[in-house]
Amino acid sequence: MSMTNNQTSYGKGRTTGRQTGVKGFTLIELLVVIAIIAVLASILFPVFDNAREKARQTTCMNSLKQTGLGAFMYAEDYDNYLPDAINQALGKDGNGNYAQIRLWSLKYVNRDLITKGCPSATFTGGYCYNYNVYLGCYNASGANYRAGTYTQYPRTMLESVKNPSGKFMMSDASTNNNYYMGDILDRYAFRHDNGVCILYFDGHVSRRDRSEFLPYSAALSNYLAAALTDGWLKPDK
Repeated sequence: MSMTNNQTSYGKGRTTGRQTGVKGFTLIELLVVIAIIAVLASILFPVFDNAREKARQTTCMNSLKQTGLGAFMYAEDYDNYLPDAINQALGKDGNGNYAQIRLWSLKYVNRDLITKGCPSATFTGGYCYNYNVYLGCYNASGANYRAGTYTQYPRTMLESVKNPSGKFMMSDASTNNNYYMGDILDRYAFRHDNGVCILYFDGHVSRRDRSEFLPYSAALSNYLAAALTDGWLKPDK
């Protein structure tokens, strides 16, 4: 009897190192899990990218709005005149004194707002934003800087701008040497989901889709149609 008990006790206490009732993943199950993760990633990553771009667009629009406030403060100090788009008589650099330079040199805006204000801009140096060329162009002698259509647009008073909520004052610049914008399409940077951020003369900022800039001029495909130029850019139209 005691032997039987000892055998029984020995049998209960003995372990073999084998576990029962535990099931691992099969290869097929593992592949299914990986496929599900890949599908979820393909769905979520574009959503994350769109969210990041929206955040960059918001930063860009805030920078443009602050730059506009600086231009309006400038106008208050200069008899309601906005900065000239180009005025070589005031500048010391080879390209003349553009409005952007005047705004930061006179401490109306921080330079970084104009040079680094748009996180979606891919270039380094230069300006993220360009300025409406119809707001005045002068060379070193005080004469008009450009011949042609811009000669009829001298310095502009803020209060004289017609339809200020619909006229462009500044926009995303397409490259780092586009200091001013006008009727040439490739000076606008459509870097926000194929859209461009625009500052208007009433101080608000919005995104405009590239499709809104059509149609182009039939004669010069890179130039905006006259109706768009008159409605969006020329302050007296």
